[in-house]
Order: sequence, then structure tokens, then C-alpha cells
Amino acid sequence: MMLCMNLTRVFPMVLVFAAALGGCGLSPLLPVVPVRISSEPAIHPTSLAPVLMQRFYTQNENRNEKEIRLSANYRGLKYQPRDSAYPNYIGWDSLTVPTSDSSRDDWLVFKLNRPATVAVVWNRTAGWLGSWTAGTDVPGGYKSYKKSFEAGEVKLPSPGKGNPAYELLFAEKNGQPSSAPALPPQAPAGAVLPQPNETCPDWLHHLYEVTGRDGKKYDTWHPQVDPVYWCYFKHEHGSDPALIGYKGAALEYVAKLFNDQAEIHEGFKSFVIRDDTTGVGWYINVHAETGFEHRVCTQFHTVVIAAVGIKDTAGFSNGEVLAELAFKGDFGPSITNKQVGGKNFVIQKTTLAGGTCANQQAIFDAATSNKSKSAKRIRVSADPFGNNGYEGWDGGVQKELGFSFPDWNAGIAIDIRNPSTACATLECAALVRNKNDHGDERTIFMSGLKLTYKRSSDTVNGSAADGEFYTDLYGTTFYDANGTNRIRQFIKPNLNIALPDGFFTTEDAWRGLYVEDGSVPRIELEDALGEIN
Repeated sequence: MMLCMNLTRVFPMVLVFAAALGGCGLSPLLPVVPVRISSEPAIHPTSLAPVLMQRFYTQNENRNEKEIRLSANYRGLKYQPRDSAYPNYIGWDSLTVPTSDSSRDDWLVFKLNRPATVAVVWNRTAGWLGSWTAGTDVPGGYKSYKKSFEAGEVKLPSPGKGNPAYELLFAEKNGQPSSAPALPPQAPAGAVLPQPNETCPDWLHHLYEVTGRDGKKYDTWHPQVDPVYWCYFKHEHGSDPALIGYKGAALEYVAKLFNDQAEIHEGFKSFVIRDDTTGVGWYINVHAETGFEHRVCTQFHTVVIAAVGIKDTAGFSNGEVLAELAFKGDFGPSITNKQVGGKNFVIQKTTLAGGTCANQQAIFDAATSNKSKSAKRIRVSADPFGNNGYEGWDGGVQKELGFSFPDWNAGIAIDIRNPSTACATLECAALVRNKNDHGDERTIFMSGLKLTYKRSSDTVNGSAADGEFYTDLYGTTFYDANGTNRIRQFIKPNLNIALPDGFFTTEDAWRGLYVEDGSVPRIELEDALGEIN
């Protein structure tokens, strides 16, 4: 690292290639694929000021003969508001970072919500910091260096191979520690003040809400870590619908209509994709939890699919809702994720505490008869299956709602690379918890899936062709607006759009933007996800 920085001072042209080289001693002129993370913070349900830190990560390199791909890594990083006890830095925020062998000068990336004074604490002289001002020494033989930054992104180098990690401290621009936030006006009587790096209280969780189609309030998307109190919600919901200007789904609404189906809140996982070529943003939410046996027994899971214009085009405008569909999607039988002797085996589970376990063999036989490819491939830990591999969910679209597919029974494909649990045996009488796995490595694949407005669906019982229509909970039978178990659906008249083809992943732990052919890191922040995610 020192050699690299000295070279850039001696040979200025090296700076031209610094981003592509990713440090010294690397092959020049290789294009760099940057980390792809949402640029703005999540919207908080209160008007309170957030902490100084907006986001952070370190950058890993993956290289081949053609390019260098950078990916975000969240391991070993922890932000603690008002935590510092160092003399002259009492009450400053701290960010601990891991050791690293990287030689990159942009190894650590963090973004500030507002101007701040930043200090680096290290156990030796840090000449590589350049223009930073020397601060007071810190007990234990540590030195400190300070610098002021405006709001925005800051990049710092790795401590270098064989060197210990450094620590960062943060104060407001005037050098004073940030004040702790008070309770918001929305807090209920007797509300407990959330504490940083602790579990968020329920009242704060429930401030993240939207109005459902029945006029009632429902929980909706929230970030992993609350940006004002920096407390942990202990679970995550994938993508922020606001990435495409969508208000978000009332998560438990469909399950409530479906005889209060036992779909746990933590299991709602969303995928947001921005298709800048067509000007359409897609929001897909599937109840795809991996922590409980309920998923093994259940064929139909909540699916919400919305399309929103993300730029003005000839057919629609920026921010216009083009489609909004909610239904119980068919994900077929539960089978083993691993083949033995060239075949997947049907999970033989027959009982479910507090519920009914559908006959998976009967579902499998019906799917085979209908040539359906819908299925949930579940990990089984017993030999000869072995506890490894993805948990893959295929299905989830209904042709009656306007979806078409070259081989549409395949639907959408969701792979969960680190499921929280596995079936202990083929009968799945018990689950095995996969240590440190939380189901946060998810990918989604689509190919040739289209959504088309069907006027015949929109004019059932003489209703107007305005894009609004009502179906049963499965999205297969059409009704008027009256009656129970009706779900309002919407597709803009004359709409004919295609979902983006490809394999989409996210490395964005902060708002979950999905991009094509990205890396698939664990997106858990500060080891804060719980066993139920």
C-alpha cells in the first residue's frame, strides 16, 4: 500500500489507471465493474435526523482475463453511535473495520448523511493518510488523525497485509458528538427509547406501514438497521420498493384474506429491478422464508408483482403505476434439492403443528400430469442427500392474470443459497438449523415472462375497462367488486410489457437493489439478523 501511494506521487500518470488497477502491481487497462448499490438512503417514517453514517462496506476484487469486478463485503464492520470512550473523543460514533490483505486505495467505502469530522485511530504512524491532521494520542499506544468531510461518499485504503485494523471515529462537523435522538411524536404512550446496536422495539417496527386495499394498516418494508436509532430489526425484507417509486406492499394482506394463513412477517422477501432500457421498474415480493416447516407443507405462497414507470416514454410516465397484482402463487410440491440416482425425491412430510400439511406426493403427481415445473427444492440433511446446495423455488405466476411465458409453468425462479434450516430426514419430522445461515443470499431468474392487459378480464359483470378488476385469491377466477375473498388487481389498459430477462442478484444490504449478473454476498449487517428471517 505504501509503495503504491508513493508511486502515484512520483508518476502522476499512474493515477489515471488507479481505478482500473485496483492497487499497484496489477495488470493495467482492465475495465472495472463497480459495486452497484442504491445511492440514496431509505425514507424514515419520522422526521428525526439520522445518525451520521448512511452506509459502509469494504470492496472485494474478483478478476479474470477480461475485467475486475468489485463486490461489497459487510463482514467485520460495526457502527456504534456515541460509543467512543477515548479521551478527547468521548461520545463520538465509532466504526470498527476488519484486517485485510487488500492493496486497494479505495478498500473501505462509507457515506455520510451530513458534514462530519472523522478521526482514524491506529497503533502506528499513518503517513498514507496524507493531508489528515495529527490528533491527540489515544491510550494503548494508539495515534489519531483527523479530517473534515462534507456529506457524501468517502474512500479509505486498507491497513495493508500484515498490519492491524484501524478504527474510525465520527463527530459533527464542529467536532462535537452527535446528540441522541428523542422519541418521535408517533411513539405510543410508554414507548421505550430504542438503543443503538440493540433490538428495535415493536412500536418502531410498526411505524413502517402502508394502507392495504381494505383500508387497514399493514406492516411493510423497512431496512435491516433503523437509520435514526441504529437499532436492529433482526430480519430483512430484501428490496426497498421506493427504489422504483412504489409505495410498497401491505405484507400480510393477502395471507389475511386467505383464512389468516400462517405466513410469518419475516418471510416476505422482495426483489426490485430497474429496467432502464424499457423504462419500467419491477417490484416482486414472494413469501419465501426458510426457517420453518410451514414452507415445506404449503403449495401456495403470497406473491405481489407491481410495475412502475421509471422514466417518461411514449406509453407511460415516470412514477406511473402500470400494474399491481397480488395473489397466492403456485410453487408446486416440495422435493429434495439434491438428486440421487438422477431424480429428486418428494418430501414425505404429513403433519404440521398448528396447521395442515398438504400431501406433497399428490401435488407432485398433479404437477407431473399438467407438465408443470413449479416446485420448491428443499435441503435434506440426511444421507444420501447431504445438507448442502440452494433452496430453489420455481413458479408463482398465473396466466389468467395476463402473464405469458414460453414455458410459463416455470414461472419465476428464486434461489436461496443459505437457507436457515433443512429437513432432518426425507419425512421432515424435524428441522436442522444451518449455523449462521439466514437465507439472505437470494437470486431471481426470469426468461421471456410478459405481462399483457386482457380486456376480457377487465369487463367481467359489465365493469368498465379501466384496468381495475377483481379475482379470487389465486388470481384465476374473475368477480365483481362485491363479496368476500376478492382481491383488487390492476393492469393499465393496453399495457404489453416484458419482465427483464436474466439472472439478478444484490450486494446492496442497505436497500436491496437487484442487478443483472452481480455477485451474491451475504447482505447481513453487523451480524444482526436473528434466527427468524
